[in-house]
Amino acid sequence: MKAVVLMGAFPADTSHLAPLAEMSDLTVYGTSHNPGYLYETTPPEECRYRDFRRIGPAGRGHILWVYPGLGRALSEDEPDVLHVISEPWGFLAMQAHRWAKDRHRTTLVVHACDTIWWHGSKMEQAARRALVRRSVPRIDAYVAENEMAIAQARSAGLDPRAVTETIHTNPRDPSVFIPAADERERAAARSLLGLPEDGVGIGFLGRLVPEKGPLLLLDALEAVDVSAAGKGIRVWAALGGRGPLEDEVRKRTATPSRFFLNELAYPDEVSTYFRALDVLVVPSWSTPSWEEQSPRVVIEAMMSGCVVVVARSGALPEMVLDAGLTFDEKDGADLTRALNRAIDPAYRAETSRRARASAIERYSGPAIADRLFDVWKRALAIRSGVVS
Repeated sequence: MKAVVLMGAFPADTSHLAPLAEMSDLTVYGTSHNPGYLYETTPPEECRYRDFRRIGPAGRGHILWVYPGLGRALSEDEPDVLHVISEPWGFLAMQAHRWAKDRHRTTLVVHACDTIWWHGSKMEQAARRALVRRSVPRIDAYVAENEMAIAQARSAGLDPRAVTETIHTNPRDPSVFIPAADERERAAARSLLGLPEDGVGIGFLGRLVPEKGPLLLLDALEAVDVSAAGKGIRVWAALGGRGPLEDEVRKRTATPSRFFLNELAYPDEVSTYFRALDVLVVPSWSTPSWEEQSPRVVIEAMMSGCVVVVARSGALPEMVLDAGLTFDEKDGADLTRALNRAIDPAYRAETSRRARASAIERYSGPAIADRLFDVWKRALAIRSGVVS
């Protein structure tokens, strides 16, 4: 099976590519030419690749990127499976669709994550709808990070015969995100970040914007401090990130039990941070144009053995399943209830092991590779039936 995986910036974690390359004749299309990205983007060593010069805005997203010469490269490689990591209205997906529409034996797989498709200005929504109407009927398999995104594709005209599966676009390596082996190692991680070496550490890592909920967490922590003190438990909290609320968060963490870490370098400082924590909180709430899809911070914290407490918002509950706690979004009292349970020593010990096992099973590179290859085989079989 000849497979091409078409993506934006080459990923930081390539642990799924080696097993995919063993199972298929794999070439990865992407770019290392993306200044200002979250990490150094370099071509993968595990398989063949094509490193394109992109046209489009720099930054985190690649929805508006175009790769000059993409069609020519695909015609040279002639993949049996073309797997595109993009929303179906993304320009790379449209380039792939344009090439694949006349290649009836090529299986087209789109791998996306967005759960809210129709937002933005009326012109933006109209443009997306037009692109989706053109691209979605040709898709043989639609893979998304959560069931909500798959439901969106079905409602937009995805062929009922198309293969669907929930698989994350970006795996994480459990040898990088690993729990502290013992209290000494945990204390060392805390010391590196200037955090207290004892006590229960509660953390937040993300954009400092209202809908991410950092202020909601700070409010809830005041009640948690009181209940924890009554149980003889010392609690402290560390918040990391950047954004419009940075000044307010900095002011409210200027206490002996609150810490502001600003932006953490990926992956070294981030993995150290999760080894230092006991509990990670994701207190986000949905807006008309945005909701949590499948944030990497949840995967990394679970792999690191943290108890993860998430709002019942977007795809967050689907990520933690029974390996964490949920609360009603924007509900400070319900968040306080969840945190009081999360800091219980017995609950933390049991849930830490379950969280890591669940994350490895669903989000590690080898697990993602196996599931992707299974999707390719099933979609190839359907495509063969269509064109025979």
